[in-house]
Amino acid sequence: MQEAFTRTRLSGYIEHIDTVATKVVAQDWPVNDRRFLFMPAVKELTLDIASVVFMGHEPGTGHELVTKIKGAYETTTHAGGAIIRTPVPPFKWWRGLQARKVLEDYFTERVKERRDAKGTDMLTVLCHTADADGNTFTDTDIVNHMIFLMMAAHDTSTSTLTTMAYHLAANPEWQQRCRDEGARVGGGPLDIPLNIEALEKMETFDLVINECLRLVTPLPFNVRRAVRDTEILGHYIPAGTNIIVWPGMNHRLPELWTDPDTFDPARFAEPRSEHKRHRYAFAPFGGGAHKCIGMVFGRLEIKTIMHRVLQNYRLELPHPGYVPKYDYAGMPVPIDGMPITLRPIR
Repeated sequence: MQEAFTRTRLSGYIEHIDTVATKVVAQDWPVNDRRFLFMPAVKELTLDIASVVFMGHEPGTGHELVTKIKGAYETTTHAGGAIIRTPVPPFKWWRGLQARKVLEDYFTERVKERRDAKGTDMLTVLCHTADADGNTFTDTDIVNHMIFLMMAAHDTSTSTLTTMAYHLAANPEWQQRCRDEGARVGGGPLDIPLNIEALEKMETFDLVINECLRLVTPLPFNVRRAVRDTEILGHYIPAGTNIIVWPGMNHRLPELWTDPDTFDPARFAEPRSEHKRHRYAFAPFGGGAHKCIGMVFGRLEIKTIMHRVLQNYRLELPHPGYVPKYDYAGMPVPIDGMPITLRPIR
């Protein structure tokens, strides 16, 4: 799958991300509206982006098609928190399996369309990728990969962007630092496209992204299976046992982080580098052999979108002292949709 995430591929994706983000952020979002909800707006934006980058739709043409499976994604994701894990209606696990079938049928049809097509979108790339021996992905392989990639491409990015919007609005000094950095290295005027080199120079954005991932980790836990009998802190774990590992807990440990509940992006910069105090002190993308393959893509997407937001608007909280409350049934989601007021800069 690395073929879909090479630097050349990523560079091409950025062009599509920036085209969609520039139009939607500047033209479709309301200004000076205290009722504007950032989370659902940015979720629609990342879905639009996913339809272009992952599915090969032209900008503005794939939104309706992709949003048809939006509900299926949400139901599938929430099923991960099911207690009764048997397919008995109308319980959450059963609803998740029904939604999963909707996704499988949708992507099976898309694979049939792209097998004989040409394009640089991720679905087409996976349809034509082969190893040195000529082995290719089966249709089932691609369907499974695309279901996960589409979820990872818009849900996790939406979560991080929403957290960023809140903390930048609550910390205007960091908001201005990101804005100034974007203006300095981000390609100049708003009508000039971004490129991968400019995004890589946005180091302040990296600090803020890391701190937002630490405070509200989109995927705070991972499920692993013991491959052999082992022992963890005195507890016997037989081979084949499913284990939930919770790296999101590590992100709040006071022995690793200074004032762990405080927004402080500088903790990731030299000389502090608090994230280096332990191998898994900071693991929002997992770790080891199963570390997220789309980590670099996700960061580039988040930088591109937030750069365009900050060059157009000043972000403000709905009222002083506002603190969001989260629903943790699946990915952390602000219950109120995260109201953020956009004040036009130009």
